[in-house]
Amino acid sequence: MDNNNKSGTFKEIVNVQRSIKAKMIFAVIVSLLISTPISELINRQLKGIFDGSFGVIVSTCVTLLVSTLIISLCTTFLVTNRLKKVLEATKSGAEGDLSIQIKDRSRDEIGQLASSFNVMIDNLRQVVAKTNDTASKVSAYSEEFQVSTEQSGASVEQISATFQNIVSGSEYQVNKTQELQDSAGLINDEMKSMASSVQSVSKMIAETNAKADMGMKLIGNTVSKMDLIQESVQESSSIVNLLGNKSKEISQMVTLIKGISDQTNLLALNASIEAARAGDAGKGFAVVAEEVRKLAEESGQAAESIKKLVENILDQTADAVESINKGTEIVDNGRTMVNETGEAFKDIAGYVHEIGKQSTDSLKALESIGKTSARTGEIIREIAGIARQASTGVQHVAASLEEQSASNEEITSAAGRLNKMAGELSEELSKFTV
Repeated sequence: MDNNNKSGTFKEIVNVQRSIKAKMIFAVIVSLLISTPISELINRQLKGIFDGSFGVIVSTCVTLLVSTLIISLCTTFLVTNRLKKVLEATKSGAEGDLSIQIKDRSRDEIGQLASSFNVMIDNLRQVVAKTNDTASKVSAYSEEFQVSTEQSGASVEQISATFQNIVSGSEYQVNKTQELQDSAGLINDEMKSMASSVQSVSKMIAETNAKADMGMKLIGNTVSKMDLIQESVQESSSIVNLLGNKSKEISQMVTLIKGISDQTNLLALNASIEAARAGDAGKGFAVVAEEVRKLAEESGQAAESIKKLVENILDQTADAVESINKGTEIVDNGRTMVNETGEAFKDIAGYVHEIGKQSTDSLKALESIGKTSARTGEIIREIAGIARQASTGVQHVAASLEEQSASNEEITSAAGRLNKMAGELSEELSKFTV
């Protein structure tokens, strides 16, 4: 009930009080008018019995008694009984019984007071009923919200645990990549040493095979076109997808390194065969070729180790993506795999023959291998940088998930408090009889 209704009811009560006073005055006047002839009649009868001052006293007492009795009867009939009903109804309403109604159809001030009281009780009953209904809805909504936040918190905890595993894998990957980078540096140094040795061998072979065909191709088209990896990935807010793509790029680069290692191994084997054909003159070159082969095998083993590590990270990333898709229903299948890497190197067009006629080309081949080794070092450095960025990104996501988990706990606690308050409100409203 608003303030205007309360103000109107108060004014009506004041008006009723004034009206009651007026009616009481009117009742007194009427009773006096009625009591006067009655008193005179009684006095005439008493004068016959009593004389003197005693008769006057008796007459006066009788007059007062009759007047008082008539006033009492009028007041009781006009005011007291009806006000008693209003008072009883007010007490019942104060005790919480909102089903009470005052049956008074008169149009005087007390009847208006009864009507206003009935309207006030009706309005209060509607307010209590609506409040009780609202409290029930709030309680139901808060329970549903609390269940939802608890489920969300469990999903976030599962995702956080998965990310912790990915963080550990990323750190291991960074360490292995650093080891591979160091190995690539050693390979580059060995290639420079081999180039120096080959120069000496080339001079020796040039002296014994002066008439060799210097124009023979050592390796035809050792490096073929390499299709540039094109990524058509939509920007995503999920760092997990970025980690997956970066891990796949690492896998492709490792495949490239493995291909280079295999080709280097094949080239060293062919060089060993040709050195064996050259006899004693090719022994020095055979030793160098054997060292190249060993370094190529070590590089291949390191690349294979990184490949397995990347595959492990990809598996963990897939698990993380699956968990996120379950918790947040975010579907991001727009990620496209990198197209097949083209042939790392086309088949070596020919093998080394007549070692004495192509020693110069062998030197050029070693120089090309040295450049490839340098490029391999650059690729490995890029891989290391990508791995560090991915590891940092995963750590940031893990920290964000921990913050989100804490927020979910606070929301769940708040929902519980709201549910408790709604229950207390419903309990208080149940005290009213509607």
